[in-house]
Amino acid sequence: GCTEIESLQTDVHLKSLQNLRLSNCSSLKDFSVSSVELERLWLDGTHIQELPSSIWNCAKLGLISVRGCNTPDTFGDKLSHDSRMASLNNLILSGCKQLNASNLHFMIDGLRSLTLLELENSCNLRTLPESIGSLSSLQHLKLSGSNVESLPASIVKSPTSGS
Repeated sequence: GCTEIESLQTDVHLKSLQNLRLSNCSSLKDFSVSSVELERLWLDGTHIQELPSSIWNCAKLGLISVRGCNTPDTFGDKLSHDSRMASLNNLILSGCKQLNASNLHFMIDGLRSLTLLELENSCNLRTLPESIGSLSSLQHLKLSGSNVESLPASIVKSPTSGS
């Protein structure tokens, strides 16, 4: 596997790269890749602490998966506050041990195109932020294995739930 790779960086713009799977590159801490065609990015099981600025230029990026991430709050606020992330519709944060309602709020606030949010096996997640109800496109919310005991009123009374 790629367990020995600690860094993957290039200044070369990869014109046709659509999928980048770096899953289980457990030593990977830094990466910087640029492609306007990038649609899917898997960083599961890595030690990446911050998504590179080049990612915010990937206007077609529809999926980011960071299963098992250690520090989700270090990149989360950039997801929701960058208008170029409008295409992001799948966010997988399952198994992120430090995930809680506060840092989840900063990650998802403003992601209006999000249709899938996976939060499975996130043991510190006890509640969901009220802002989750503003994700008008959200169709799939996966919580199995988390410690969430109830849904916030913003979800229960959403327009699509039939109130």
